[in-house]
Amino acid sequence: MIMLKKIVICLLLLTVFCHLWTFDAHAQTNTPKKWVEMKYNHVMIYEKVDGKLLPYMILNSKQAYELQGSASQNWYKLKVEQKDVYVAKIRIKKAENKNIQSINISYKPTDASIKAIKDTPVFASPSTEGKTVASLLKGMTYPVLFEQGDFYGIDLAGVKGFVAKSDITPPKEESPYATAVPVLMYHHLLRQAENQFPNNNVILNLENFEQQMKYLADEGYTTIMDDELILFMKGELRLPKKSVLITFDDGHKTNYLYAYPILKQYNMHATAFIITNRIQPQPAEFDPTRLQFLSTQEMESMKDVFKFGSHTNGLHNLEGMTSQVLLKSPAELVADFTTSRDILQTSYFCYPFGQYTPETISLVKQTGYTAAFSTKEGYAEPNESLYEIQRFGVYPSTTMDEFKQIVSGLK
Repeated sequence: MIMLKKIVICLLLLTVFCHLWTFDAHAQTNTPKKWVEMKYNHVMIYEKVDGKLLPYMILNSKQAYELQGSASQNWYKLKVEQKDVYVAKIRIKKAENKNIQSINISYKPTDASIKAIKDTPVFASPSTEGKTVASLLKGMTYPVLFEQGDFYGIDLAGVKGFVAKSDITPPKEESPYATAVPVLMYHHLLRQAENQFPNNNVILNLENFEQQMKYLADEGYTTIMDDELILFMKGELRLPKKSVLITFDDGHKTNYLYAYPILKQYNMHATAFIITNRIQPQPAEFDPTRLQFLSTQEMESMKDVFKFGSHTNGLHNLEGMTSQVLLKSPAELVADFTTSRDILQTSYFCYPFGQYTPETISLVKQTGYTAAFSTKEGYAEPNESLYEIQRFGVYPSTTMDEFKQIVSGLK
């Protein structure tokens, strides 16, 4: 009898315990969510990266967000999809019931994401006329819940926000290949101390040139050859993203004296466009006060770094402001272009003073050149004319910042 009573008491206690446990579990799963709102507009929330708080998003007032809990004495924690974010306690308050709307109860995190191309408004509804509840930060990537017409739906700490597709771009892996190539145009180099012609636009201080080449080397640029550029423009070759073609016009002696050793030091290559009737039979003693031109011997010594193209045989002259190339007869042009081509054994031509006409292009083609370079400013791109290749002149007035913009494709 005593044993029976003990069993009954144990069963009663077990029943009570189970009831209490069930009640407690039920209570926990039905704990009311805590909702907060920003005290004012433009409140920055932060994500934690490597132990540091970094800006993540901007939230506005009059919209409720689900509170996850206290992160520290000064910070509350919210959750944007699977990411913990933080907001300063002094910048939030308990949300009014009327502000608890657009709760996300149906959409789950996906692998999709968007990247803000500018500080981007987030709307409470899929309309740009609606209330702005938040802002995405330029350059930041955010997860996407769903698509709805012209909008992406994103999670804002438990509520839905809408971002106009026109305001963002999906993040994509950056291509390792070039889509356009800067072709740099140089002429004559002199040391600053020996340059008696500071106002001459085609004489660059050697110190500037060396700084520019060092920048290309330090930043990992590849100096391509003219053959590679042509294949790239024909769509037959992919080039590294940081590709650049270096060219020199006229064939000055300083191409060998100054440019050659610097380019060789940095394992770079270049093309020099030569006026062939000015090639010297023997190297001359250098005189910085005169324009001097390359000798046959110097050109031979440069071939491990330089290739050579035609700048005409003897028509690199002006009559008034007009290039002789535009003034001579077709027969004279063909004879000149052919002579220069045969001396250099080249397929590439460069228009003197950048002056040419459709008839000039036709004669360049007729004499066997496969491409020609101009002085028009711009990038060399696939499917553009091979007989009007654009270049960027590098002059004494070209600052280092401008040089960086040119080679990075931002000019």
